Amino acid sequence: MLAITFIITPFLLFFITLYFRINIKGNYLFWLFYIMFSTLFYFIPVINYGSTGFSHILFDSSAVGFINDIESVMKVYVFQTLFFILFLIGYKMIKPNCNKAEDNLIKTHLDKIVLIASILSFLGTIGVVYFSGMSLSQLTSSSRFGYWETKSTMPHLFSGYLQTTLVISAYLFLFIKKKSIKAITIISLAVLFYIEMMVFGSRSIFLAVGAAFAFGIINYMKIKSKKIKMGRVSIVSLLLLHLMIVWQYVRYNSGSFQTASDWVLGIFNFKEAYSISLFSGDLNYFFATTVSAFNNVPTMHDFLYGSTYLRLALFFIPSSIVPFKPEETQRIFASIINPEYYNIGATYPPSFIGDSYINFGFFGIIIGLFLGLLLKAWQNILNGPISINKIAIGSASFLFLFLFIRGTFNGFYNLVFIWLFLIGISFTIKTVHEKSHNKSHKNNSYKIKHLSQ
Repeated sequence: MLAITFIITPFLLFFITLYFRINIKGNYLFWLFYIMFSTLFYFIPVINYGSTGFSHILFDSSAVGFINDIESVMKVYVFQTLFFILFLIGYKMIKPNCNKAEDNLIKTHLDKIVLIASILSFLGTIGVVYFSGMSLSQLTSSSRFGYWETKSTMPHLFSGYLQTTLVISAYLFLFIKKKSIKAITIISLAVLFYIEMMVFGSRSIFLAVGAAFAFGIINYMKIKSKKIKMGRVSIVSLLLLHLMIVWQYVRYNSGSFQTASDWVLGIFNFKEAYSISLFSGDLNYFFATTVSAFNNVPTMHDFLYGSTYLRLALFFIPSSIVPFKPEETQRIFASIINPEYYNIGATYPPSFIGDSYINFGFFGIIIGLFLGLLLKAWQNILNGPISINKIAIGSASFLFLFLFIRGTFNGFYNLVFIWLFLIGISFTIKTVHEKSHNKSHKNNSYKIKHLSQ
């Protein structure tokens, strides 16, 4: 029964999706989500557990030991399939529509936006190291858990948000003509790559920058009325995907790398890197942690009854001011499955399926409907002309989606920060433009009046 469920369900999902007739053109957010969801929650489990003849499902947890619970697996499959069907319904509920009004003032100042975003991202990356409470050499030689106790300080958090402004530069990169601005953006990217990927071993922001660039290619081609070359987008996407998968192996083995050739061989060590990720690493994590969430709630911890979403509504208010502000799901889940890491500030995101279940039980499938509505609304904005909303969503929607699928709302906070940053830049540009226009108008009026005399 388990083997049949694992094998049949992915194809059932595919045919259900075809029934809704959602074409690729103009719906790339939908297909991005579909590919990520079906791969991580359907096809990876088939490969992973199929290799053992579907004889067991294991999730190594220091708190509860190995899980071998077929009932939990079946509950997960029913839940996530119903979740996706509601997602499809929500996506189809909103008709294709895009605003035709273009923000010409913003369009003429894209170079300034990219320049400011790249510089702030560079400063943010430096700040992440400076405010970590550790030196660069200490960070390089320590485990990635070593700096978590200082990670929650306000300067460190703000530096992390500043880092993410580079997604704006990536999204708008093709529109920039000045080589100096492009050079500053590339330098900022190189610094971010070294600090986040090499030092901290974190891939989320770098992956978000790459995805924003891929979205930017699609946007640039559409605005320039050129045929979208999906081959380029696919190549960029596949290279990013490979780098993200293989980097777990590279990060843990980099201490033994002596030469540049060692790094190259490590990056292209497909067999070992993909095996680690598939059977005990990142690719396996999404489904395994979801099964763990269904297995442990409500037996070891009660449902949260939507407290995660209450926290989301109060995200802009510090916990010191609002003592009843709930803890994040990923922290609560960490306390269940790994108390030791929880005590030093670690998190264990339960995946967005696990989060929905932990918050609302089986009623959590309704989150799928709202997610479908949200992505279609965003897609309509992305299909429209240049605007603040389009730049914000084009730049940061992937980061939100990736982190949301993982089981955390951190991407939402980044999206709000990017949006507020763009509003601030837009307001400044428009204010300066109006003052310049009024000053020019006054000077012209004075000249006309003077000549008439």
